[in-house]
Amino acid sequence: MASLLQACGGGSNTPSTNTSQGEGLLTVSQALRGTVLTTANAPVPGAQVRWRNQTVTTDAQGHFQFDAAGSTDDALQVTHAGHAPGVHKLAGSAADHVVVVLTPHGVQQTLNAATGGDVVDTSSGARVHLPADGMVLHGSKQAASGNVTVTLTSIDPATSPGAMPGSYLVRSADGEVVPIESYGALHVSLTDAQGRRLDMAPGKKAVIRIPVTSRSAMPPATIPLLHLDEATGIWSFEGEAELKGRAPAWYYEGSVSHFTYWNADITLDTVYVSSCLVDGNGQPVAQQVLYSEGLDYTGIGTVTTDSQGRFRLPLRRGSRAMLSVQGNNYIDAVLGPHASDAAIEACYRLNPAPNNLTLVHQPEDATSVNGMARFVVKPAGAGPFKYQWQRNGVDIPPATGPTLTMWAVDAADGDKFRVVVRQGLNEVISREAVLHIAAESPPVVLGTARWVYVKAGELLSLSVDARGSGSLTYQWSFSGQAIAGATGPSLSIHGFTAHNQGEYHVVVSNRAGSVESDPWTVSLQASGSEGSGNAPTSELVRDVLSQLLNARELAYFATAGLADSDGTINLVPSPQDICTRGSGAWSLDGTPVIQMRALRPDTTHALIMSFNQCGLDDEELYNGSISLVQRISELLSTGRRTSLHSTFSNFSVGLGGALFNGRIDVDTDSTTTQNSHLTSKTIEPQPGFSVRLPNNSAVLVFTGGRVLISEDARFTQQEGVTTLRESQSYDNLSLTSSGSAFYATGSLTSTRSGSTNEATQTHAGEVVLQSAGPQVGRVFADTQGRLMVDIGGVISPFPGR
Repeated sequence: MASLLQACGGGSNTPSTNTSQGEGLLTVSQALRGTVLTTANAPVPGAQVRWRNQTVTTDAQGHFQFDAAGSTDDALQVTHAGHAPGVHKLAGSAADHVVVVLTPHGVQQTLNAATGGDVVDTSSGARVHLPADGMVLHGSKQAASGNVTVTLTSIDPATSPGAMPGSYLVRSADGEVVPIESYGALHVSLTDAQGRRLDMAPGKKAVIRIPVTSRSAMPPATIPLLHLDEATGIWSFEGEAELKGRAPAWYYEGSVSHFTYWNADITLDTVYVSSCLVDGNGQPVAQQVLYSEGLDYTGIGTVTTDSQGRFRLPLRRGSRAMLSVQGNNYIDAVLGPHASDAAIEACYRLNPAPNNLTLVHQPEDATSVNGMARFVVKPAGAGPFKYQWQRNGVDIPPATGPTLTMWAVDAADGDKFRVVVRQGLNEVISREAVLHIAAESPPVVLGTARWVYVKAGELLSLSVDARGSGSLTYQWSFSGQAIAGATGPSLSIHGFTAHNQGEYHVVVSNRAGSVESDPWTVSLQASGSEGSGNAPTSELVRDVLSQLLNARELAYFATAGLADSDGTINLVPSPQDICTRGSGAWSLDGTPVIQMRALRPDTTHALIMSFNQCGLDDEELYNGSISLVQRISELLSTGRRTSLHSTFSNFSVGLGGALFNGRIDVDTDSTTTQNSHLTSKTIEPQPGFSVRLPNNSAVLVFTGGRVLISEDARFTQQEGVTTLRESQSYDNLSLTSSGSAFYATGSLTSTRSGSTNEATQTHAGEVVLQSAGPQVGRVFADTQGRLMVDIGGVISPFPGR
């Protein structure tokens, strides 16, 4: 596609700082005009549009107008029978051609307030579960009674990005307003028999399912939940949801305590493109609202050009976005991909509204990723537009939006897709885009091997985070025996008893192969095991021991940004080297890392790494951030000495992994010869370093001590055969959790010998955990070299070892 670029005429190329991401910056000083449309691009006559203290009604073409000035802090609010309420955050002072998109109601159902129950939209998969006696009149504590009408509406921003209520902005905990990327949204309304609005009672929660709809191919395993401030059109974080189901019927499930719009979103991994906008004569176009609409993610960035036509527009790192304009004029351009902020010296040209229906973005050939591919079209001119997608020249009945989603199971390699776009009596047919279906690869299972505790009579719920191409199948097993009917990504056992204790696995398969998960070791939680005073529970002791033995992995994460070379330098890999899935961004000494960088001797460096569902194809995913300051104090001909401190910020690994916060110091000495590699590390968690456990709310807070780790790898002349001896020693390591103080001493050694595929591993030694003097637990090697755990005299194998 030809992007029409011209040089900026005069003035500085410094972009405008007005990105329309905040509030209270702009005022509409002219008439505010717009149109209300449905998600099918049909006008909505008779809609009530409210702005500030004014209300107008749309005409037969869905048009509305406000003549008075007002602040863009105030969102437009639109209501119309049969549709979920519309909320639209204004984007700048150029308030012409505002478009508000309404989504038709999904399903309405009547429930009894006393019993509650489920409401399901079978067409989208959206669901809400309301508890018994769980509703009150909105704004009061008066309990609801009798019949309750539940209206459930799923929002599909991937097919129609403009259908997202409010904006693609969220207010972070520190008050900053930042862009977001959506994976689907939901609206639930509750009314009693008198039509009065209801909400959840204090202390009660409902469970919602948000169908996944995104232009991104891989939804994250867990995701923040956001609710909409309908007055401002900005979202706020509240809780999180877990990915469940299987493609293409994925959904996010989470609990909510009140009802408005709910959104399954993540903060956009943002880069900014700075440039300028000119008209056909090369003159700057001021006060023009621009958008960046993601092609391979679901999000819209918004900006208003300054007096010189300059702008600074957000988009997702490493992704592509269509550059578009508010109104009937158009820009023929696609932004990205960019790994970091980019300045485009040539200006983009604003083209006048075309006389004939024109497609400014044609569907592109696509390769299925995780079994899914999307095709996008963008017309120019005065809408509304109607769409009809075709596969190999035949209409696809439900495909009537600007975006088409195809799953590999519903298509064949080489299928051709096009779309017929209509505007009144005008019609244009797009180019044919070819679908390429990627060859399947065996699945990968992430994030198992953990302890789970369940009280007698309660629900055991396990879920697996699996990735793989094509359709995945599941088979759960208990103590080595397949569980009949347990063939989904999650397993639930109601009324848990002692007979349900043991190890659980799941085998995940596709046409390319199968993989078995590591075990979940499930135990019955004793009555009253929440603990009292400073006496630690057996579950807490087990969790503390598990985290202590993960010290080597912790050191690995603390040095995550550093790769060994030949012993003469250290290397900093690029985000692309680590993030073949998800995304990452980091800077070295204040400069973005685009390619692998070398660190020279006798230097100090600062590395900041941020992860968003980042990982290699066969590894777990990283989230959060790590800041490292490293000193390469000495480099020898056969090794190196380094010292660093790493500060974790909400860093986690895998689905439901532990959450790390605070600082760790690591000193490393290494020596490499032709047949060996020797490494010793001293790990010192600084006071206040914390680990939030993955299976409950307990937090381990370190108060002192250190861990000493040594690794001795010996290589034989026979390729692939090694002997690796690792030792972990605990030197006065102390921590607190749940009111109990712990103290760890001792050492463990593991020896692994053989080739990569046929290695054997044995253990020796003992680590003792004390609390207030007495021993409360230990990990030790038995006479056969197996790793065991002893808690209160109860001995069992150590999971995952």
